[in-house]
Amino acid sequence: MVKRHQHAFQVLPGGAQPAQGLAETCLETVAALVSTATHTQVVLPPPRDSSLAWKSNAVHPLQSLETEYQGIVRDAARGLTDPDAHKTAESTALSQFFSFDVAVPKLLGVGPGQPYDGMAIPLIDDQLRTAIREAKAAGRAIDASLAGANVAVGPVEAALLTSWTLAMGLLRKFYRIPGSDRWRIATLDAARNALIGLDAAIRGAASWNQLQQYQHNLRVGLGALEEAVAGYASVQMIYFIESFYLYRLLIRYRLEAQTAISGEDTIKVSGELTKIITRQPWLSEWLRDKLLVLNRRLLALDPSQNILFFLKGGRAIKYLEGVPQQGENDWDTQIVINPNLPAEAWYDLYRRVQNLVLLLLQDFRLEFYTLLNHHAPEFERALVADARALPPPPDEALPDPLNPPEPPQVDVDPPVGVMPAPHRAACKSELIDVGLPRYDTIEAREQWAQLHNSLVQGPDGMPYPGYLYYINEYIAMLREVFLGRSPSAHKAPKRIERLYKLLSPQSAQLTQDLDAVVAHERALIPPTLLPQSVAVADTQQDPALRRVLLILLQQFSLAYALPADPQFAAGFDDFFTANIANAATLGAPPQDLANAIQAVVAEDTQHPERPPKWNPAYNGLVTMVGFCQWVSEQMEQHLLDRSAFLTQQKQVLSGLMAVVAGIFSTREEWELEMAMTAGSAAQLQADYTRYSHPEALDPPFVITAGFYAQNPQADPATIIEMVTAAIKPYLGSNPSLTLGPSNPVGVLRIFWATAVPLGALTYAPLVVSLAVAPQAAGWPQLAYIWGLPVLGLRDLVRAYQRQSAEIEEYGRRLRLKATTAALTEIYSRANNPEPPNPTLIALAEGRCAYLKLSSTDRANGIQGDYPPPYFPAGAFELAVTNNPDALRQSLTLPPAAPGVVRTLDLLVLNQGHGDWARFATWSAQDLTANLVAPLVASKVQARLIVLDFCLSASLLAVFTPLVAAGGQIISSVYSTTEVVMTPDVWTQLKPGLDARNQGTIATVLATRLQALAANTTGLAQLEPVHAATPEQVALHLHDHPDDRDPISIIRVLRPMGGDMRANAQNLPRLFQDLNAFKQRPLPWETVGFAEQAILAKLPRTADLFTAQVYGEMLTALRQRVTAILTESAYRIGLPIETLVPLPLFDGPNGALWDLLIQHQAGLLALAKGLRRCPTPFTRFTAPTKRLTVDDALLATPIAPEVAILLNALEPNASADATQMLTSLKDSSAVLSFDGQRNYDQP
Repeated sequence: MVKRHQHAFQVLPGGAQPAQGLAETCLETVAALVSTATHTQVVLPPPRDSSLAWKSNAVHPLQSLETEYQGIVRDAARGLTDPDAHKTAESTALSQFFSFDVAVPKLLGVGPGQPYDGMAIPLIDDQLRTAIREAKAAGRAIDASLAGANVAVGPVEAALLTSWTLAMGLLRKFYRIPGSDRWRIATLDAARNALIGLDAAIRGAASWNQLQQYQHNLRVGLGALEEAVAGYASVQMIYFIESFYLYRLLIRYRLEAQTAISGEDTIKVSGELTKIITRQPWLSEWLRDKLLVLNRRLLALDPSQNILFFLKGGRAIKYLEGVPQQGENDWDTQIVINPNLPAEAWYDLYRRVQNLVLLLLQDFRLEFYTLLNHHAPEFERALVADARALPPPPDEALPDPLNPPEPPQVDVDPPVGVMPAPHRAACKSELIDVGLPRYDTIEAREQWAQLHNSLVQGPDGMPYPGYLYYINEYIAMLREVFLGRSPSAHKAPKRIERLYKLLSPQSAQLTQDLDAVVAHERALIPPTLLPQSVAVADTQQDPALRRVLLILLQQFSLAYALPADPQFAAGFDDFFTANIANAATLGAPPQDLANAIQAVVAEDTQHPERPPKWNPAYNGLVTMVGFCQWVSEQMEQHLLDRSAFLTQQKQVLSGLMAVVAGIFSTREEWELEMAMTAGSAAQLQADYTRYSHPEALDPPFVITAGFYAQNPQADPATIIEMVTAAIKPYLGSNPSLTLGPSNPVGVLRIFWATAVPLGALTYAPLVVSLAVAPQAAGWPQLAYIWGLPVLGLRDLVRAYQRQSAEIEEYGRRLRLKATTAALTEIYSRANNPEPPNPTLIALAEGRCAYLKLSSTDRANGIQGDYPPPYFPAGAFELAVTNNPDALRQSLTLPPAAPGVVRTLDLLVLNQGHGDWARFATWSAQDLTANLVAPLVASKVQARLIVLDFCLSASLLAVFTPLVAAGGQIISSVYSTTEVVMTPDVWTQLKPGLDARNQGTIATVLATRLQALAANTTGLAQLEPVHAATPEQVALHLHDHPDDRDPISIIRVLRPMGGDMRANAQNLPRLFQDLNAFKQRPLPWETVGFAEQAILAKLPRTADLFTAQVYGEMLTALRQRVTAILTESAYRIGLPIETLVPLPLFDGPNGALWDLLIQHQAGLLALAKGLRRCPTPFTRFTAPTKRLTVDDALLATPIAPEVAILLNALEPNASADATQMLTSLKDSSAVLSFDGQRNYDQP
């Protein structure tokens, strides 16, 4: 979008007008009001149109087999019930394959410069840019002509007129509000004054000077339009949401803070911004009119009525209640394109719909500029009144707003200012929201099924859903609370109130309308199906409870297909009526809902002067909804019990289905085919593909199959007669099965002959249902699994989508949606199946001698990875993501085969940041439940566990159950940057791990821990040794003469080498630096003998220090460094052959000097006279729960001189160590301590 200038047009002749800039000031005032109300900092950034989408990097759209990422992303978010955690995990996983792209909105299917829908340049910003470009081109030609060049006048006039035509087209868009051409708005008046009549003047120009003046006028008009087009509102086209597209007209704001901003914070702030702006009457009326325009344009776009458009949310409810003028908040709308269209037709229609919405929203953006400027004085007065009044409470009854997953690390506005806020988040005042469910989604099918024949028209023509839509929606929201799945339980009391009021309209007309809806639902329950339950509903004294119970009973009837299973219906009827007397107990609200209700009641008690918020009648509604939730849970368990019964009768039922399948050919395609469908097909597909989450599937409580005929004239009755004749002999020899009634036509049902206990109910169930598929179902794709024809995954997914869309009962719909998601996952993975995880296979088969569990945070980078020799077959590793449930399911192994022992020699947990009782994002409880518990249950244990992260000793109690007899845990008691398990250590361990030699493994790790302990001392002493004076060093060496060599490496060799590297081109400066070491008596008497030998080559005077001498000193320095890196006395021990190719300094593949610097801490630790710094690492022996630790850390308090060393490594190290060991002493995690002096120090 063209950037808005700072109010270039202030005053125009012709009368008084509002000061330009007041509109923007009002928007800034809104930010200030919301900042005060929410205790945040809200600012107004520049407007910007944008489209937000995942941009494919790793995956090409035409690579149909590149679908592994879908499974990886699903696994990353699997089991995360917290919405924010789910969105974060999903976005993080997606960002491994896609980048998030913020771009300028574009028309779909329209290339650059192409016309669309009769418009040569359809998009507004393109029109403005083209107009400016043409005007500039004309200006250059005019200037050239005036300078004496030979320029043809025709093209110049044409360019000016093209620019003028585009400019006038833009200007007219600002005046589409009736009467707005009489409004005085500075920028638009400036544009009008500059442009009106200019075309005639250009055509009649008699000289280049006149054309120059007209070009100047044109540029003035375009400058004004540039300001106006930038405007105040923004169009946002959102494509990154999985299930729907979202198009918005909004006013951009930004939330800034010194601390992290949560999703709840941005939702709250956006809600307040929206409420203040959209409750202005002049804006509300305009927004309504714009939506009616959009509705009319959509109807004209598709006369075949494959598009639905309707208002939803709080505004729609006000229409339903007959008071649309009382609506607040944004205008939330939905477009639904018929999901039953073929894909090609659907996407063609979608393209035209999305382009229409984009063009209209951009037009609306220009109108909003005019509207806001005209009403700015009125808006300003309203904001002053708002500042004085208490803000009304938010309407928590409304459904939660669309809350798309946040894109990762996207900030379209770069920070500005000297010290910008460290945390920023986009928020907004939403003016218009237009959602559009994607093709082949449950959401599209749900809304089409519910609304394509039932939208209501308001008096002004606004379409909106009727009573049943909102009653079902609020029932579902309350059911969600009862099930413990709602992130908004605190909003439930207000939603209970809203549902009760929907069920209890106050006017006769509304009551009549509602009763007609309820009567329709009741009529869908056959009179003999649930007589007792319907009678109980009819006896309710409160009409609201009668209505809600009848609606819920119809939901149950449809969800469980009770008309097709009359004995199930009778059992349900008895069960429902027998238990409703205890509804208050069985349907008692969960604690969070009870607390929320009690809080409202308590508030009413504290404020008797105002009308109460909680009507005691609401309690009955809570009870009935809660009771029906309990019934639903019992029925879902009953269906599981019923499915288990069918499994027990597998032999007789499989025989029957084999007879049915035998009617049809498996070798050639006939005009009539059979396929297993529904839960039976889902189970077979999951079984065949070895789906790892079968618990997500709908239990097959009825065996179902469909018959598919190519001939559209095929008679369903004839097909059923043929099948009936074929199975009658089998039924005759199996009296446990009995044939059901022969209605409806095209359906054959087989029941169990006798009543059997099925959990909570006892009856003779429907066990097999065979039906002729409707012609609309098409010719199916079949798969043959275990000898049976099974509906292919594509058709099975769509069948479950349709069923999910038709079922309103919350519990059944949850199961159907879960099954749809599971089958979709199976479908994507079946097209390109992932190979089985070799680590899990090796772990299950007892072939895994070692295992690395690594956080995806990769806190240690490549230092936490396996080295190349472990790949590909030996890199046994599992990722620890932000999704504990996914790892728990992976680690839940099948029972071990006889003789298989799942004991690891080494288990490592790394690559995550450690904190108190935490690893990465995992708490101790997460680790216990989702890592340790499944491993223990799978009989996996480890002889040695390395918890390779900071403060890991705080998790000793968590990992103790995994330790094998006599095993140990290595952990740390304070923070450290050192990593135990580096690639070098893994390389040294490989022979021992391959041979499963515990002695070799223990020796390698003991050596590594000793080296780390030495590094700890060296790192802690580096700064004190560097900072010591020559006199202090001389005094130390007097008492500890053997320390001269290691101290000289740090104090002399390192700076000497650094000088020789940095000053190779400045030998006089280098001579001065090196000669300083030769001053006697100090520091010369503290310089190591090897360094003295190098410095002895330095001549007495600078003029004798030639390049040749420098080269000789470099050779001596290289020899010294090589000796340190290879000789055993220095405990580095690198093979000399690996060092020969390396230069002394700055090689592309490393250098000797770099290796020396890497080992400087260990070299300094060779100075035995330096005080040892206690190592952070400890050994915990499982059977005795004894912890071996440096005894200096057990002192209370830690000695000051030791604390200084510890805190030199990590500012809180001494406090952390004391707290850690005190905590372990006070807990049962450690029973005794083995304090060793200078533990593990060389």
